[in-house]
Amino acid sequence: MKTKFFSMLAVAAMLLTTSCSNDETNELISGEPVTTSFKVQLPNSIGTRPNKGAKKAFADGKTATVLKYMVFDENNNRVKEIPTGEQAIINKSADVQLSLFTGKKYKIVFWAANAEAPYTIDETGKVTVNYEGMKTNDESLDAFCRCYEFTAGAEVENPVKLYRPFAQLNVGTKDMDKAVKAGFNKDNAKTKVQVSGIANALNLLTGEVS
Repeated sequence: MKTKFFSMLAVAAMLLTTSCSNDETNELISGEPVTTSFKVQLPNSIGTRPNKGAKKAFADGKTATVLKYMVFDENNNRVKEIPTGEQAIINKSADVQLSLFTGKKYKIVFWAANAEAPYTIDETGKVTVNYEGMKTNDESLDAFCRCYEFTAGAEVENPVKLYRPFAQLNVGTKDMDKAVKAGFNKDNAKTKVQVSGIANALNLLTGEVS
């Protein structure tokens, strides 16, 4: 009787020890920091073909030279331990490395634009646009963004593709040479386009405009 009793105690103790050991191991694995690499990629041109003799198509994305990124948790709270990052864009892509905690859900905001473009992004993930002095057919205004939801430790989308947040209006002509030959002075020509209801702020985290 005593032998069985002590045997049962030994088994119970072994099971308890095993259970605690597994719990501690799982907690350690799910909460440990892991360095994760993201290859961020800009899209190709929007499909506007170059005119005959032109060097390139409109809006090929090459004017976006700086990538900014910031990390939020799943409840849209800024992860202040990870400062806002900035990375040079080379050949329309950039490599970003972040130290994240395995098993935790994140929202990573990416914003790509030209360094001189009139866009400002704050710590809430909101981009503000200054329209003053903007010109038509100015490719330096091209920009790309994405709010990428990711669980640390999971497989990363390869590549993480960004998208244009703005509607783009290109104004062009196919008969300028003929017009010039007919006496048209293109240097003094002006074209005006009026659009109403334009927003000047976009929250990259929520998609809200204002």
